[in-house]
Amino acid sequence: MENILPPANPKANMGDYGEACRSFSWKEVEKKFSGYQTGKVNIAYEAIDRHAEDPVHRDQCCLNFEGEARNISVSYAQMRELSNRFANTLRKLDVVKGDRVLIFLPRCPEYYVAMLGCAKIGAVCGPLFEALMQATLKERLLDSGAKVLVTSPRMMTRLPQPIFPISNTSSWLEQGNRGCGLESGAGGRDVPGLIEL
Repeated sequence: MENILPPANPKANMGDYGEACRSFSWKEVEKKFSGYQTGKVNIAYEAIDRHAEDPVHRDQCCLNFEGEARNISVSYAQMRELSNRFANTLRKLDVVKGDRVLIFLPRCPEYYVAMLGCAKIGAVCGPLFEALMQATLKERLLDSGAKVLVTSPRMMTRLPQPIFPISNTSSWLEQGNRGCGLESGAGGRDVPGLIEL
């Protein structure tokens, strides 16, 4: 006889793991996604927007962030709004489907907002490891052919200045998310900005 523990919460989503595995069908799961009807898939819609459209899920936590400078919780509705604003900012910079956008940020909520915003317009998101220093960063930036770099004032100090002038920076988050619960870190040094390359 198997040693099976009952679920701690009898109303849990998965009451019997073994039965869930035996009865699982990818064909049934596919029907829950918009791509099943349309033939097209936008991962940002599937991951965020469809939940934000659902009155039951819209105010549920989508991202719970705990960092050195701040702890915040972002709902599906807030994440949809923020990622839409970011996508629209990219459009204003003439970023189109297939263009590359590099993200050079520490792990912060804005990192995920930027990734989702890229996905919404079909831009190719290129995350850059936050520990990269100038020489390696320069190689990545030049080799990528990126149209836009998303970074913060703290990370900007590592950019190779002769190649990437800082004068084109526009702080999308400070301008775009008042009332959504995302405040900048200490002194605003972690608030991302965009640099058009």
